[in-house]
Amino acid sequence: MNIKYTIMAGCLLVMGLASCEMKNEILGKEDGSSEMGLLNLGVAVDAKNNDVQTKADANPGTPESIPSVSATGYIVEISNSTGVYKTLTYDPTNASVELPVDSYTMYAHKPGGPTETDPYYGGSTSFAVKKGEATDVTVTCKMENTKIQLVYSTEMQTSFTSWSITVKAGTRSKVLTYSGTEAFAQPSAFYWMLDEGVKEITVSFVGKNKDNKDIRESRVITKPASAESSDWQGGDALAITMKPGTYDPENPNGLQGIEISAEVTWTMTMMRRRVRWIRVRNLPLQQLPEIVWVRIMFIQWAIRHILQLK
Repeated sequence: MNIKYTIMAGCLLVMGLASCEMKNEILGKEDGSSEMGLLNLGVAVDAKNNDVQTKADANPGTPESIPSVSATGYIVEISNSTGVYKTLTYDPTNASVELPVDSYTMYAHKPGGPTETDPYYGGSTSFAVKKGEATDVTVTCKMENTKIQLVYSTEMQTSFTSWSITVKAGTRSKVLTYSGTEAFAQPSAFYWMLDEGVKEITVSFVGKNKDNKDIRESRVITKPASAESSDWQGGDALAITMKPGTYDPENPNGLQGIEISAEVTWTMTMMRRRVRWIRVRNLPLQQLPEIVWVRIMFIQWAIRHILQLK
């Protein structure tokens, strides 16, 4: 008789546990918590670093054209200490989610994986859900890959009959060619997810000028010392301008190689910085480019100010 009652009690216990699990599933409480709160989530896309100048003859004084990117359809992953708790597709018209009281991390990203042809946006933030309260949380997605844009000056086609340009960074490599038979056009930007610790991007040029002479040039591009990190990272944007070198009347070969300049944009904690490298060769002080002249004047002012303080 005792065995019979023991078996009946065990069955009732199992049924009770099963009913609790069914209740949690119906109410959407996967972890069994009875204390719930409401998350009002928002997703925004910051695309300002995807605005590298793409025309060699663009007016540098014109306002930047920042692309508008919608976050509708982005994937949102909500995680707690045990892992991903909930995954959903962002819809700004239906962006409220009931969650158990807990601490969470939310990661939102562009659908699909990164590609070489498009920027990939993602961002994360942490928040806590309190019992019976609504929590407003917005995550801003930024470009997670590095944008590289080659810009040909208008003189490239008239000075060279063909060329091959190789861009390398870490394990990534890309070759851009012009044979002289196809239509001359600006190359499209490409986007790389670089490995951690990549500090150099190498650009190598091999081409033939109008005199059928081989022209070779190479540059190693690094980020300025003022950048928060010397590594090339997601959100960095690099524009590489290619133009023929100057003509030297005293040189019978005329064309002196090719000029390669770089413009880098990166995101700092509170601001965005843009620096342009300009090749300068033995110019008198008065003929230095304006950006270099301004920096020299600032350094001179700073030295005088320090001496006055002493």
